[in-house]
Amino acid sequence: MLKYFTRMMNRKRLNSVADVIRVLGGTTRAAMFFRVGASQVSNMLAADEIPRSHHLRLYLHLTDLGYAMDLEAIFGPSVLLGNEVMSVSDRPAA
Repeated sequence: MLKYFTRMMNRKRLNSVADVIRVLGGTTRAAMFFRVGASQVSNMLAADEIPRSHHLRLYLHLTDLGYAMDLEAIFGPSVLLGNEVMSVSDRPAA
């Protein structure tokens, strides 16, 4: 059990979308990972948020590589709405 916690404490932490893109190998390699064009990756950097359709795959990949992430900073602020978690930008207008 102690080995598990030591390993978790020694993980590299990613705190921004820019950190994620850097770890993936830059804009072109990140575009290949996400299976989108390089301009989409540039849009992710500009918005400082990764679209929900990429969250699970990215999370699993980066944790397999040994990274810890600030999920709110990378995936954007979320709110619980009923039983569904939605990005703030997806919330219905009041």
